[in-house]
Amino acid sequence: MDKSHPLSTPMVVRSLVVEKDPFRPPTDDEDIVGPEVPYLIAIRALIEIQFMSYKETLEWSKANIPISSSLYGFADAGYLSDPHTGRSETGYVFTIGGTTISWRSTKQTMVATSSNHAEILAIYEASRECVWLRNMIQHIRGSCVLYEDNAACIAQLKEGYIKGDRTKHILPKFFFTHDLQKSGDISV
Repeated sequence: MDKSHPLSTPMVVRSLVVEKDPFRPPTDDEDIVGPEVPYLIAIRALIEIQFMSYKETLEWSKANIPISSSLYGFADAGYLSDPHTGRSETGYVFTIGGTTISWRSTKQTMVATSSNHAEILAIYEASRECVWLRNMIQHIRGSCVLYEDNAACIAQLKEGYIKGDRTKHILPKFFFTHDLQKSGDISV
């Protein structure tokens, strides 16, 4: 600011008539009289209408706006999102009544050997969060619906079977989610 200097602007100074300038300081007679009477009458009428109808408005909105208390989760993984470490990215979002209540995006703690494995690890993290949220929010009665975009992951979770020796490192996490689905706590 030490090196700044003022510049003139192309605007005409005092282009408005002084009496019509909305930013002029009030005169002495306006301080005594105050705002115009029609303005005050209109404001009073609006306040009365609002005061008389607040109870009906609250009752109507409570009765007519359905708010779902179901818990919905969305899980996804980005396979090999960090090429320097070989780790994938996990992300999930949980909503109740259309409002986001929990979310997370983080690198996975272990290296996934395929995109399917990365998705299984992502849904495992999401199912852990779902269990925690259901314990914290006691009024959630139904199962949490978890949405996943990998068809192979969904099929394996429903069947409860992962084939091959290359999946030993994710078996405990897979069966945690499978058991939650089997008991009805979550639905994938």
